[in-house]
Amino acid sequence: MRFLARTACPTQSVTSNLCDNILFLFGGYNEKEMNETVLSRIPVYIGHNPAGTSIQNMMHYAQSYEHKNFQMYDYGSSSKNTQHYGQTAPPIYDVNKIETPVALFWGVSDSLAHPGDVQRMIPKLQNLVLNKRIDHWMHLDFIWAMDAPRVCYDDIIRIIEQTETASRES
Repeated sequence: MRFLARTACPTQSVTSNLCDNILFLFGGYNEKEMNETVLSRIPVYIGHNPAGTSIQNMMHYAQSYEHKNFQMYDYGSSSKNTQHYGQTAPPIYDVNKIETPVALFWGVSDSLAHPGDVQRMIPKLQNLVLNKRIDHWMHLDFIWAMDAPRVCYDDIIRIIEQTETASRES
């Protein structure tokens, strides 16, 4: 990704528009949430992404899409899955068993975390402390939307502070 950012996506190059459009194809383009600063920094963003993940994690995401299941990583063969899981197919994640408090933020226009998938998961979450639907947001808006602090980050900080206060009091 860094090589792509340096060679194919420099800010003032003929290919910079192509790079922008590839990024927006995956993450969505929300003109209302963009400004010139964000647009001029796209080569920097591309050079640092996918950050915090691995190829295996990206493959796992693709498998979930392909199998239409929320399941553990498929190692590609019955024998390898048996070695890792004790069964020939990857186990399905049982979201009903999640006990940790969950704050859910989701964008109606997010093509990577599809709203239909989110809607199917919501009733299964036993400890949902916040379910915040953001009508105009796409996937990348969670990172760089102009209104992200007001719409999302302030709630996250409030939940963390409430959790810390409750933890100190108990």
